[in-house]
Amino acid sequence: MSQSIGLVMFAGGERGTHPLLDDMRRIRQACARDALERAIATNAYQPLMVATDDARWAETLGDLPVSIELDPPDRPFHFGQRLAEIVTRHDLQRILYLGAAACPLLTTDQFKLIADTLQSQERLVIANNIHSTDWAAIAPATIIADWIERLEADNGLGWVLSNDAGLTPLTWPASPATRLDIDVPIDAQIAALHPACGAQLRRVMTDVAWSDARLHAAREVIKTRASRLTLIGRVPAWAWAQLEKSAQCWTRVFSEERGMRAAGRLGSGQVRSLLNDHLNAVGLARFIEELSAMTDAILWDTRVLWAARGLWPSEVDRYAADLGLVDFIEDPFIRAFTQAVNDAPIPIVTGGHALVSGGLWALLDSMQNS
Repeated sequence: MSQSIGLVMFAGGERGTHPLLDDMRRIRQACARDALERAIATNAYQPLMVATDDARWAETLGDLPVSIELDPPDRPFHFGQRLAEIVTRHDLQRILYLGAAACPLLTTDQFKLIADTLQSQERLVIANNIHSTDWAAIAPATIIADWIERLEADNGLGWVLSNDAGLTPLTWPASPATRLDIDVPIDAQIAALHPACGAQLRRVMTDVAWSDARLHAAREVIKTRASRLTLIGRVPAWAWAQLEKSAQCWTRVFSEERGMRAAGRLGSGQVRSLLNDHLNAVGLARFIEELSAMTDAILWDTRVLWAARGLWPSEVDRYAADLGLVDFIEDPFIRAFTQAVNDAPIPIVTGGHALVSGGLWALLDSMQNS
């Protein structure tokens, strides 16, 4: 006998102290609303709950059939504890958990298919990525309470519940919709180009005063037969394969430090980068000059280079660097690096891991469907 599936969304949205943080908050909340509306349209999820620390934004959801769970202000947030509390209090047996910006391209049909699949088994965890989870459908949901201490963040949800708790794992079929979540501004800019982008996110992206000229210029390079494109950072093999299947350009790939966070190398300061070693040897100006001479455009997961230099900048510095907003950047190296990227004779698009993985796939998909 089927049981109802609760939808639990975590949408932290406390206002920041900088315009870029405020813009990203609006983007995540727009994604959240798009996802809720698509899930509601399936009639497959009941009840629907949104856990958030932003009471003002929660009031804007009053026209939707959702319950609001305001985060307790008197204790630090812990993912596993918070999720287990909600599951226990509402006696939820099956759930779909998702972060606010975890699935900006997931369609109503896909939400319905996830629900139907979850109903088919008694012990199952479905995730967009079992090894690094952004959303997960879980049965039985009550098992989460047994693994609270292992669940400091949602990215471990699929792995802990399958590898340790013994649920049958099912990675949802790979697609731009399952591989792209929004962490940084470039992810949102890429999502806005895709035909499956939700109406709320598309509206917010027209409001924010961010230039996407470099992204569009790189997109034109990818469209051009026999052009040269370079991918730098934590480039997975499947992303390179998608590029070769979708575009007729010559590709240069510098893939370094895959899994640097999961393996603990980032936290222990053990990240190494041959590109960073070369930068140190020749200097920033010549480094960018040499790269620019090799290619017509670059998609660059810059976090590897920065981590190899012992840097993990603030959110504002990361967002500003990806947008080319030099005046917002405090870290001296990130500022100089961003200025060099801005001055390069070719389009250099910078971002995090998604740019050379799910974001790249979504970009290619949007080109084929435009």
